[in-house]
This record gives sequence, structure tokens and C-alpha cells, in this order.
Amino acid sequence: MTPLEPIARQIVRLSQERARTPVLVLPKYLTLRPVFLVELCDALARETGRAVRIDWCRPMPSVATMLSDFAARLRASSINRQLQREGAERGWQASLQITASISRPGGVQRQLIIGWTGDTMPLPAWTIPIHLGSEPAMPDSLQSCPSS
Repeated sequence: MTPLEPIARQIVRLSQERARTPVLVLPKYLTLRPVFLVELCDALARETGRAVRIDWCRPMPSVATMLSDFAARLRASSINRQLQREGAERGWQASLQITASISRPGGVQRQLIIGWTGDTMPLPAWTIPIHLGSEPAMPDSLQSCPSS
């Protein structure tokens, strides 16, 4: 069993049993590395046999966010290349797209959609947040539990 299989099972359970899109919610000081996303997609694809799509929800573009939007597009391209390369080697498909809103779950016959966003973004009603990390001053809140 890989370290990400338990979280993959919970993501699939939340998506299928609750018909909601699971969203990885990160505090500002934390980011996801490409290797984490590759391994998570690998675990999700092995769990479901479905293609995986990650909706990276970011604020609407504006003049003030031009530089960070450009950096995010570069990062998304790099992550997608890694997902395509690893997926081809391991026999699964996954992609990441930058969005202004997280998509609704598509059902078990379509690709598995999971979200990724910062903790300041509002989430639609059809999502279920999975909070990763904690505030540095709050070590007791390290447990990542989806709220009901």
C-alpha cells in the first residue's frame, strides 16, 4: 500500500457516496508539489480505473494578478507534462486545469474530478473541502478532516 492510498479511498468515497466534488484546500503557506499530484493521481486511478482531472481553482484574473496568473499557467503546463508522462508509463490518464470554479462530479462513468484551491476561495455547494495543513500557531489542528 502506498502512503496516498488511504486519502485516495476517502476522496473516491466522498465523490461517489456523497455525490460531491472533493477539494484539497490549502493554507497560503502550503503548496502541492508535482510529485504529490502524480502520486495522488496514480492512487486515484488505481482505485477507480478512471481518468482523473484536477480543477485548480484560482481567483478571477485581474491586472493585480497578472504575474501570479502567468506563473500558475507555467506551473500547470509543467504539471500536465509530468502527469502525461507518468500516466503513459503507469497506464492511467490525468490532467490539471486552472478554473474559476470547481466542477460538479461527473458520475462513475466519467473522469474523477477533484479540486485544489487556497483557503480564501469560496467553494460551491456541490463540493466538500478536505483541509490540508494547519495554521503554524495551531498545531492541534493538523488533522485533515472533511466537513459535513
